Amino acid sequence: MLAACYAVWRGDPSPWWRRLGAGALIIVVLASFVAEARAAFVFVPLLLFLIFWFERGFAGLVRSGAYAAGLLFTSLAILGISGSALYKHISALFTNYGEDVAYGGLAQAISAAPWGTGTGTNTGPARYAFTDPESFVRIENYYAKAAYELGVPGLLLVVSLLFSLVLLGYRSHQKLQSPALRSCSAGLLAFLVAITLNSFKGWQIDLDPVNVYFWVFSGILMKLSTLDALGDNVNEKAAGFGFRKSDHSPASIAKYFGSWSHFQH
Repeated sequence: MLAACYAVWRGDPSPWWRRLGAGALIIVVLASFVAEARAAFVFVPLLLFLIFWFERGFAGLVRSGAYAAGLLFTSLAILGISGSALYKHISALFTNYGEDVAYGGLAQAISAAPWGTGTGTNTGPARYAFTDPESFVRIENYYAKAAYELGVPGLLLVVSLLFSLVLLGYRSHQKLQSPALRSCSAGLLAFLVAITLNSFKGWQIDLDPVNVYFWVFSGILMKLSTLDALGDNVNEKAAGFGFRKSDHSPASIAKYFGSWSHFQH
């Protein structure tokens, strides 16, 4: 929901909705930190950094660092955790993610099943199909899971698919001219990148509602450039219906088409 809150905060034409989006963004970030999920202290700041970087470049990255630091220290005050203790914990977490989960899990899966064992063989319920449930191979890394089930060829296809989505999403983001739509695409693109990186650590892309968000956001991101171009055509006719030429927001475009279809009939 962080990406959606950011899009409302930065892109909605209504000041009331922008304030609501900003408040919701703060609440979502704080809730993520105080939920005491270890990964939140890694991936929530990462997601914020990516969002501001995609929309505003280096200046946005610096600003996001200040925002993330403020929210993080507020969360630490609520939880009663010292900054030094958190730093030590996150450092150990990075080491664990990098060596044991990301690299170790992938190496284990490729060596154990280079040609794969079949789809579904590494899901949680699959352990009950084993004569000895203890022989079930537990893999936390999503890419390692793909390699274990689909083999190295399947892993390459999965990586190619996710990389293509991120690349096409970035190209779509670069084409946008509307500030409102760029804010929206920055949030969606950052979410795709964050989940792609998070997949080295876990199976979030396999679980509801993240898997739904991932594919829905991917589809929306790919069509934003079309909506941006549509907004340019709409603006040529919008003056007669009382809309501002600079307003490319989806809400205004929808209102315009409602009015235009009325006159068409």
